Amino acid sequence: MFSLAQYQLTLSHRSTLVALVGILVTSVEAGPKTSDLAGELPRVQPLSPAEALKTFVVHPEFRLELVAAEPDVLDPVSLAFDENGRMYVAEMPGYPYAPTPDKKKTGRVRMLEDTDNDGKVDRSRVFADGLASCVTAVLPWRGGVFVAAAPDLLYLKDHTGDGVADERRVLFTGFGVAKAQGLLNNFCWGLDNWIYVASNANVSQLREPNTPEELAITLRNQDFRFRPESGEFELLSAGGQFGHSMDDWGERFVCSNSKHLRHVVLSGLYLQRNPYLSVADVTIDIAEDGPSAAVYRRSPPEPWRIVRSRRRASGQPPYTLVDNPDPSGTARYRPTELVATGFFTSGTGVTIYRGSAYPQSFRGNAFVGGPAGNLVHRKVLDPDGVTFTARRARKQIEFITSSDNFFRPVNFANGPDGCLYVLDFYREVIEGHEFIYDDVKKHLDFTSGRDRGRIYRIVPHNFQRPKSPRLGSASADKLIACLAHPDAWWRETAQRLLVERGVARGQVGARLRKLARSAQRGVTRVHAMWTLEGLSELDEVTILTNLYHSNPRIREHAVRLAETRIIKSSDIAHAVIELARDPTPRVRFQTAYSLGVLPGAAPLQALAEIIRRDTHDRFVRAAVLTAVSTRAGALFERLAQDIDFLNDPSSAETFVELAAVVGGRGEENEVASILLALGGEKREESQRWRRDVVRGLSRGLATAGKTIAEVITNAHDAKLAQRILDKVFQKALTIARDDGASLDRRIEAIELAGQADVEIAKALAALLTFREPDAIQLAVVRALSRQSATSVAKSLLEKWGTLSPLVRREIIEALFARTERIAFLLQAIEDGAVTATDLEPARRQALRRHENPSIRERALDILSGAGNADRRGVLESYMASLARNGDIGRGEKIFTKLCSGCHQAGGKGSSLGPNLASSQGHTAESLLTQILDPNREVLPTYLNYTLITHTGRVTTGMIAAETATSVTLRRAKDAEDTVLRTNIATLTSSGLSLMPEGFEKEIDLQSMADLITFVKTIGTR
Repeated sequence: MFSLAQYQLTLSHRSTLVALVGILVTSVEAGPKTSDLAGELPRVQPLSPAEALKTFVVHPEFRLELVAAEPDVLDPVSLAFDENGRMYVAEMPGYPYAPTPDKKKTGRVRMLEDTDNDGKVDRSRVFADGLASCVTAVLPWRGGVFVAAAPDLLYLKDHTGDGVADERRVLFTGFGVAKAQGLLNNFCWGLDNWIYVASNANVSQLREPNTPEELAITLRNQDFRFRPESGEFELLSAGGQFGHSMDDWGERFVCSNSKHLRHVVLSGLYLQRNPYLSVADVTIDIAEDGPSAAVYRRSPPEPWRIVRSRRRASGQPPYTLVDNPDPSGTARYRPTELVATGFFTSGTGVTIYRGSAYPQSFRGNAFVGGPAGNLVHRKVLDPDGVTFTARRARKQIEFITSSDNFFRPVNFANGPDGCLYVLDFYREVIEGHEFIYDDVKKHLDFTSGRDRGRIYRIVPHNFQRPKSPRLGSASADKLIACLAHPDAWWRETAQRLLVERGVARGQVGARLRKLARSAQRGVTRVHAMWTLEGLSELDEVTILTNLYHSNPRIREHAVRLAETRIIKSSDIAHAVIELARDPTPRVRFQTAYSLGVLPGAAPLQALAEIIRRDTHDRFVRAAVLTAVSTRAGALFERLAQDIDFLNDPSSAETFVELAAVVGGRGEENEVASILLALGGEKREESQRWRRDVVRGLSRGLATAGKTIAEVITNAHDAKLAQRILDKVFQKALTIARDDGASLDRRIEAIELAGQADVEIAKALAALLTFREPDAIQLAVVRALSRQSATSVAKSLLEKWGTLSPLVRREIIEALFARTERIAFLLQAIEDGAVTATDLEPARRQALRRHENPSIRERALDILSGAGNADRRGVLESYMASLARNGDIGRGEKIFTKLCSGCHQAGGKGSSLGPNLASSQGHTAESLLTQILDPNREVLPTYLNYTLITHTGRVTTGMIAAETATSVTLRRAKDAEDTVLRTNIATLTSSGLSLMPEGFEKEIDLQSMADLITFVKTIGTR
């Protein structure tokens, strides 16, 4: 659970929060009924542009200037300047619907011009209309623009000069449109000449227009990049929601509602180099005051927010859809969500300021829109190893606030004048319609403000407006000179134009190389190098010159640029290897990444040096691991010979992670070599260390569906390796049986013992007894499930009649994991030990349609007539329970027994499904329907997926996490299975809920009445 202390509020702000929560909670019972909402929800009125300007309070060193307003611009969400200073604006009138209910294509791209250079737009033309209802990004290229208009990514160009696009070309299609808040957005021109795009949470089936749908790439929770010239496409690490920005050195930043400032630390491009590596976090919150930081708005809370917060405080369910895709029930109602105002709930449009018009202290600052609070937030970024810490620039004061509730700053842009531009969506309601109670919606107009929109410029008081740029016709020499400009817009535009023109031979190439070798400004050198790279003119001398430069950021980029040449050039290889001893963490971080392309022993020594120095930094460790997909065992052995490093307590995680990569690869001799390295007594507390390393091996092997015992059978020195293993396994079995040991330690030991030979593993079956906690029994089932012996199925079924529904469900998961076990299940059903209705409908259907003919035919015979219960009939038969008086105490016991494996209530239980506190406001009939007919309406977050590996192992659950190299499925009691993508044969959704049908078998009418009574009173006691 979140605590208010985590948000580091000031005393006055905490007092306000406490007061507001107190008012909300005490007024729940006295709150107006639905029929009285009209009087409590007066409409908020818009202001004219002139009136709105008077409502702003801006940082004392700056002022706001109005650049454009309706009717010249409407619903702006993205802005980009072309080489001649014209503004292309993506307009999104369809929000908050995607697509709109009437299916009309209302999206537009508008071109704005300031022809007299007075700072205000005097010419506005619709460059393209009739686009998808939600156009979310625009970026110039070759005289036209790329446009994000899900489901398409388009290229538009005006060939006739009338200001209207006459070319419309689809580059990619298949982008998801399920959620308006989850559309692809915010193009960023990268230093490396790729265009980076935030793609968000909508699941996409991405393909080129003429590519068959079956060849589409699934894009889910990952950003991407593409080459504008060739259309080459690559997946990146996970990003945020709406907002995507880079700093001068190419670091990526994103935001996502309350997570208002995040840094993308690990590169998915490098992670993909090691398919055996699984990492948990690639993008992290860097705000010093926490993701849901306090904000200080001046505008009054909208009336509907007060109603929503009051209901949240009472525990009433949220809306049609949850407002947080995190499956953890505890995240549904954070303390910050129990008040109408005061915290980040809609961080959007994160942008790093990269101009020179402002004082130096503002350069590199992050600006984030808080449209729900009518404010602009500013943070200062401080380097912290390979990432950053972001601190509030001014205590309890925002950079911009407005008392106008229509002010909705959703995005920003760095302009050619060195100023930051603010895109004001200007809407009465900024939240998605699905995040507001149905009865409240009736009193709101989600289209209010659709005919308005503003763009502002933030300028310092002494600002002298420069002339508009005219780079479209600039000479190559002029463009090369612009690479030294202090403003990022000029450097990026010059680089783009040089690459577009594609000419760098003769004097042009020579001048670029001179700039790349001798420029004083670090960013100028970096731009010059990447421009040469984009023109295929980067030479070895230029790279070597910058590999030895005194500026660490230049060295870092030189290492990246060296990757494609490191194998061919011994001089470059030597220079990069030497940088393993660089004093700067970021250089060592990039060096670790880049050494992955260099074969042989030399890079291993360099990687060992990096990891010895940075073993405490999980991100640098991950970078090293990307470089050793087939050499992790060799690196492990090298490090294990270093006595000082071996006995450094901070090195333990390094050895475990290396062992996991070795396990993921599953090469028998490499696994055995790791075990042999454990045979010495060099490390203090070596017994614990051995268990940790074997557990790392086990977890890696589990991602490939293997066990250690299976893998080392035919390895060299198998007998010696087995003797070492036996000692580890016997100790683990002893701990597993020790009911005096802590629960966590026993579960850890069970997991490890499950990797032993079948006899030791089967000894765990004795723990399948009601005398043991469910958590112990579930750990045993999961451990046995990883065994390949068919006799495991018999061990799991022997005690079926004495086991809880939760444990039985996990046993079914284990039996379905391997085809050969299914025969034991069918036999148990024939013998009457297991009933056909013990299987969920999806399981029965899977058996009846099994690809194995003998299983399919037998299942059709055994399961005939089973599971045809009409859900409507079951519901009708249980309606009688609603007339009974329920007992809260008995209901809580039923919850603990039958529901806590997947749900939480009052801080108890598992976080797989929704927290039942969110169900308190449902009617009893609605709750009954959800319990007995869970597939009637299923939220996408809680869909059940089936994953089948290439070895035939089957795993089911909801998708809890994805990285470039792995997918994690979660089941009851927070059980998780992480599978490397290289081992996945298929991953499909059943379209059904994780919650199984057939709950009526476990509960009678009175017990149902008790359970529903308990659920309806959660949060009120």
